[in-house]
Amino acid sequence: MTITWPDHSLRAASHGLATEHDLRGIGGVEMAHGERPAWEVLSPAAETPLGDVARDYRKEHAVAKKACIVWKQVGN
Repeated sequence: MTITWPDHSLRAASHGLATEHDLRGIGGVEMAHGERPAWEVLSPAAETPLGDVARDYRKEHAVAKKACIVWKQVGN
């Protein structure tokens, strides 16, 4: 039994690149002048550390009004 591997010589051959074309289907070059990215202009938002948020949540939960339920066993 003889195994013959396919020869793909054309894939390895060097050739020139294809011409450039726009993937969106519209031609031309789009450029914006005078605009700056937001990260250059805006300051980062102040973020509260997760530990502080958890502590505040626990404090609020401790002083929150709790439901008053009294269970009365009927029967037995």
